[in-house]
Amino acid sequence: MTIAAASRPDWRAIWRQHRDGLIAYALAVTGNSHDAEDILQAVFVRLIERAVVSDQPVAYAFRAVRNAAVDIHRASERDRRLLARATLDTDALNAASASDSDRTNRIFELLDHLPDAQREVILLRTRSGLTLAQIGTALDRPEGTVTAQYSRGLSRLRELAAETRVTT
Repeated sequence: MTIAAASRPDWRAIWRQHRDGLIAYALAVTGNSHDAEDILQAVFVRLIERAVVSDQPVAYAFRAVRNAAVDIHRASERDRRLLARATLDTDALNAASASDSDRTNRIFELLDHLPDAQREVILLRTRSGLTLAQIGTALDRPEGTVTAQYSRGLSRLRELAAETRVTT
């Protein structure tokens, strides 16, 4: 939808403020940092060129990135298990001690045991800092559903951690 420039969100400011979270999210879906960066660039070029208007531009941006990343992911038929592992911040892992790295890897292994919907909500909340309402908008799910998925996912992670003696 296109209307006067005065009512358009400042997509460049949204890019600057949420770039890391958006890339982490695209990376979680595609499993490839190059694809994630390409997706983010393509999405924001489209948002700016098409003068997209949204009353919730941050959630809209996350949704657009998600849709583009899912399209790429499906097209390449990547292994769905990369969803959790791909979000690891390699710089942080390299700086972390071996025990921290092992613990982080174990947590991401535990995430693999969650249903896709719960894992996706947890990753968006923890890695991108979106509110549950923004996640609902980005994923086109009611906020109550997102809240339940987040809560159930965290509860299941705690159960899995207790079973394997890893605290989350």
